[in-house]
Amino acid sequence: MNAGVSELQAFPEVDEDSFDRQFSINVRGPFFSVQRLAPLITDGGAIVFTSSVADTGGVPGMLVYAATKAALVSMTSTFAAELLPRRIRVNAVSPGFIATPTMGVAGFSPEQRAEFEALGDTLTPMGRHGSAQEVAGGAVPGLRGDLHHGRQTRGGRRAGSTLFTSTNLNPASPHIRRMPP
Repeated sequence: MNAGVSELQAFPEVDEDSFDRQFSINVRGPFFSVQRLAPLITDGGAIVFTSSVADTGGVPGMLVYAATKAALVSMTSTFAAELLPRRIRVNAVSPGFIATPTMGVAGFSPEQRAEFEALGDTLTPMGRHGSAQEVAGGAVPGLRGDLHHGRQTRGGRRAGSTLFTSTNLNPASPHIRRMPP
């Protein structure tokens, strides 16, 4: 399940509308989607949330977005526990910069988006954006239980885990503090 929008702002500039919009799309939407879809999911099925490397926080201008993605990771663990009796695995994937038409950022001009993309390439250990196919390729082995962390459920499958993909931010990058506010 992939739902997300980011409005990059320094925290003194965040207004209630921006805060509510990001939490509504990034947290409320996935929560109520799972609530409504869970009865339709076959026992033994799976739910995968798309979080973000930003879910661990610490990047200026991304406080609200990071908080929404951290909430999503928290919901992942609790959904996994609540759906365990039905053997429904719930996991999250936390990619770094992924090439999408909007880059998940609302309100950027084409020039700002290009600058943000260039910055992302600098911050990413691979030196480039990842693709949706790479994220899916990283998630599938994790769903088989190949992750190195997380809880083990009956049947040897993982649930409540977060998989960080190989396109994540490089925390040692000297550019990490240059994230646009």
